[in-house]
Amino acid sequence: MTALSLTRKIAECSGKNLEEYQAALHMFSPIENLSIQAVSCEVVLGVYDKIVPHRRGRELVEHMQQAGLNPLLQVYPASGHVETVIYFSRKFSRHQ
Repeated sequence: MTALSLTRKIAECSGKNLEEYQAALHMFSPIENLSIQAVSCEVVLGVYDKIVPHRRGRELVEHMQQAGLNPLLQVYPASGHVETVIYFSRKFSRHQ
């Protein structure tokens, strides 16, 4: 199943067509909701992440910088989505 066919199936289950569903997702995109009110932020990316593609994460960082924010960027070079979450959660738990 391709990402597009999966997205279409999710849209149908939510009672929307593909375009309506994609528009709703766009409204929740971090890039569309940047605010200078954010005090600090760390963006964690896995190079092989298929859920949050590396290039989209870099775009988010660029938009944050354009909005006047200074995010810390952490890239895990050999990680997909799950591995990145695990690495980050371990890092976070050590700081508590």
